[in-house]
Amino acid sequence: MISLIPSRQISITTNHSIDVAISLISHIAFTKPLSVFQRFIWFDQFGILYEGYVSPDGFRISGRFTAWGSPFLTILEGKFTPTPNGVHVNIHSTTRPIAIIFLLSCLIGIVLILSNLTYNWVVTGNFFNERAYVALGSLIFLYVMFYGLVYASHYAAEQVMVWLFRKKGV
Repeated sequence: MISLIPSRQISITTNHSIDVAISLISHIAFTKPLSVFQRFIWFDQFGILYEGYVSPDGFRISGRFTAWGSPFLTILEGKFTPTPNGVHVNIHSTTRPIAIIFLLSCLIGIVLILSNLTYNWVVTGNFFNERAYVALGSLIFLYVMFYGLVYASHYAAEQVMVWLFRKKGV
């Protein structure tokens, strides 16, 4: 089911121990706050994709594919659950608050324009208002474009996590 605000739930079962799972996440996430200059250096030299914290209970990391960050990038919150054969990782990917605010603003604008069009149609019998249709089309376009970018970020983060925990020989 598609939600109005993108989020994903990922469950991965791996043969690795919790210590190895923590180590795998730690290799792609920097756990100290970085300045903009440090982000350029760490990303370019070491391929650090995320920053946040990792503990034996779980992790909370946010994407840093660019040195300055991006509202499209995903926040990953995960929990480690030990199993007899390894560890089960439950990951919930969420969207940054600024992205949620923008998506909700577009949705509110769409609802307001549709209610205005409906009111005009009921009161005057005229359903055609070209300015309202242009505004409605623009907001729908912005929402779909932004939703697609955020969804692509969630999908990319999911693929990184699946690749990371499926690695052999660690």
